[in-house]
Amino acid sequence: MKPEFKLIRNSKTTTLAITGELTVAASEEFKKQLSLFAQEANDLELSLVSVSSVDISGIQLIHALRLAARARQKKLNIALPTDSGLLELLARTGMLRILAGEALQKIN
Repeated sequence: MKPEFKLIRNSKTTTLAITGELTVAASEEFKKQLSLFAQEANDLELSLVSVSSVDISGIQLIHALRLAARARQKKLNIALPTDSGLLELLARTGMLRILAGEALQKIN
């Protein structure tokens, strides 16, 4: 399923909520969306709760967002589903440990 990206802004935080698949087939669009998202004035929240699948290209782009947020001195929260393969993949690739420095929210 092609991913959909929705920006939600409030006074302190901008959320990028993603649904669908974050695979190499969608990596160009995901990269573009993350680039725009990283430029937001507010702190950032990346919601991956409705992501159905992800591959290594998606994980690399999440890591790039993390680095961009740090470079801009922005707070980055990442909302993850607890009942999907995404959490397991992040753990197996070591990204869960790397992202542990960010505020991770595990959502059922």
